[in-house]
Amino acid sequence: MGRGGRVHSYLLEVLAPPISILSYAVRIAGVRTGGLAFALSLFNLLVLFSRSSNPILAPLLSKRTEQAITAADGMLAATSDFRRLFGATAAGTLAAGLMISTFQRIVTVAVNRFSAKPSMVSLLLNTLSPRIWIFYARQISTPASGNWGPIRKK
Repeated sequence: MGRGGRVHSYLLEVLAPPISILSYAVRIAGVRTGGLAFALSLFNLLVLFSRSSNPILAPLLSKRTEQAITAADGMLAATSDFRRLFGATAAGTLAAGLMISTFQRIVTVAVNRFSAKPSMVSLLLNTLSPRIWIFYARQISTPASGNWGPIRKK
């Protein structure tokens, strides 16, 4: 498989799991703000994107596997290639886990803005403002220490 196909598959594997994970933060933000209809619509859009990456990724992976089977050193190359692919997936999933609290805060603000002025165009144009990016940067937070309890060793 050419380098372009590998880059596309890595990109899909890095982006799809975080989008899927962060879409659940949208639902929580909708419950917190009372803007559940807008939050569920946004949730459905995000889930649609993350799930539609699988039909795109399947042919890329099957072609890669078929080429590895027919190549002389294919199994070794395929093994390392799939390890990199799984590593990309794990990195994307870990990054999404660390971004959930930040994403909830940002989506909560977006849902409140949409409730005040129900215009998707206005909301999208607002996200292009440099001022809002400074605001988003201030919203960055790590998950609360209480959320780490279940995964800590006792």
